[in-house]
Amino acid sequence: MGTGKCGWYIMMCSVLSSVVMYILAAVANYKYEVWARPIGKEKQTFQATADDYDLQRELGVVLPTELDDPFCNTAALCKVVADRELAIVQAQRNRVTFEKVAHLQDEIGDILRILHPYSGNVMDVFCVNLKRTYTKPEGVGSGGLLDRFEGWHL
Repeated sequence: MGTGKCGWYIMMCSVLSSVVMYILAAVANYKYEVWARPIGKEKQTFQATADDYDLQRELGVVLPTELDDPFCNTAALCKVVADRELAIVQAQRNRVTFEKVAHLQDEIGDILRILHPYSGNVMDVFCVNLKRTYTKPEGVGSGGLLDRFEGWHL
């Protein structure tokens, strides 16, 4: 029976010592201070603007968009990036999507001539995406091949 009491005593001592060590470790982690003097320089920034005067005049408001490009390390490079982003935005305004009865000779990369649905004017569209679908005929005059085009108005 004496060995049973000794085993419990050793186990309780080890639990108590580990609890004490955890408490000391937690207190010790919060008891340090760091005194340092920062060295280095503030990061130099560059900026440039590209204004879309036509859209600003049409909307009557300026909608600023800020870009953060890590490769802009001079004002001239920032101007190039701003001008290219403006060119992309302006080109997106000429993007069109339309559907027509399929003509199997139409494909991506073609310049298609279509009529504008509202004005009736002829539009030249450079096709960049084509989705061809077939619907099963369910009656007279229904079904067939349809092409859905995405492209740029030239």
